[in-house]
Amino acid sequence: MELLEELATFLAGRYPRDFSRTATSVTVLGERYEMPNGDEPDAAERALKIAALLVQDDLAIMMETDGDYFLEGGAVCLAGFWRLRDKLGLSLDEIHLRGGVPHCECN
Repeated sequence: MELLEELATFLAGRYPRDFSRTATSVTVLGERYEMPNGDEPDAAERALKIAALLVQDDLAIMMETDGDYFLEGGAVCLAGFWRLRDKLGLSLDEIHLRGGVPHCECN
């Protein structure tokens, strides 16, 4: 939900001709999306889906624990040679090491 809030606010401020934001919705190119209410059972999932509809970029939600970042969720539209479900729960270092990312200087 935090990702959607931040993304909607940034996009409306940066691209006011294409995006607008109210307390309860975000609009992109005339398409309006109601912001999920935190009390809804599927609010987090709906928020992520809306965020993914706002931008063409892949979204990766990383949470910090004890100085490491772990993949907790995201939206990947064109993954190439990996699947999000295979990386969930892994640290950033593990993702890059297992994926054989060239020039990765992981600890």
